[in-house]
Amino acid sequence: MSSFSKLSSTVALVSTFLITVPLMAFEAATVTLTQESKTAWKSIIFEEPFVETPIVVAGPLSFNGSDPATLRIRNVTTEGFQVQLKEWDYRDGTHVEESFSYLAVPPGELNIEGIPAVSGRIASVGQRTQKYRFSTPFPNPPILLFQVEASDSSPALVVRPRLITEEGFELRIQAEEKNQSRLTPRPVHFVAFSPGKYLQSNGQSVAIGNTGDKVTHSWFGLQFAAPYPEPVLLAHMQTTDGGNTAGLRQRRLTDSGVQFKVEEERSLDEEVNHINEEVGYIVIGAISDSDGDGLPDHWEQAHGLDPKDPTDRNEDLD
Repeated sequence: MSSFSKLSSTVALVSTFLITVPLMAFEAATVTLTQESKTAWKSIIFEEPFVETPIVVAGPLSFNGSDPATLRIRNVTTEGFQVQLKEWDYRDGTHVEESFSYLAVPPGELNIEGIPAVSGRIASVGQRTQKYRFSTPFPNPPILLFQVEASDSSPALVVRPRLITEEGFELRIQAEEKNQSRLTPRPVHFVAFSPGKYLQSNGQSVAIGNTGDKVTHSWFGLQFAAPYPEPVLLAHMQTTDGGNTAGLRQRRLTDSGVQFKVEEERSLDEEVNHINEEVGYIVIGAISDSDGDGLPDHWEQAHGLDPKDPTDRNEDLD
């Protein structure tokens, strides 16, 4: 699938997965962008429009530029949304090219081809911790992704969740430590997934899990249990064990793993040490075609063909 023609010329589409089931569409993609100025926003247009305004979550950012930064979105519609690579306010606001993934889903209780999920938009989240309860509890604590919905006047912000259980979670937002007084409540998008390994009907593999309480200010390596070709990765801290304002960054993403670290901003001081946090993630692999014959591996296996033999594509299956 290609949607280069639909995207802003300053946003490069790396890969897109569009999953469609009756009355529902889910889009996950990886993009790259550069932040040329403090005020610039980039537009991303969905491959297919949604029936109702979707929930959008994104990140974490890659680590091409070492200045602390996060992502924010605005103007979410059925057609797309705007995104900004936001350095913390004590910086100059320009930033080198980074990559990140986003996920757009309909709001409500979902079943994404066997993946139980809940998505929503909390209209107002501020500095004080507040509780959110699911209408229907999960069988086990879910993995949660979050995204702040920003305005032109709002500072750089991150979502900090804690106490995630089968029944709900707590959360608040943080601004840079030097300017907490500028923080006003903002909407927050979230998607909660039941953890596990899943195979979509189109052959895409999906893994949803967590790192355990292991990610600090130093890089932590996560090895995937299986290869995920051309992976689309989304992740978010699941805990607030350390109270300093901090976000998540990733690097060295391959089909076999990724590295994470907790990134504190430095508006108040240069100290960036951070205690252990748990990171939740979802990784989506591309449709695998090992022999390059145009037939997905899962289809060849289901029809008695060899996914590593390109000469069997024309065999009579009767």
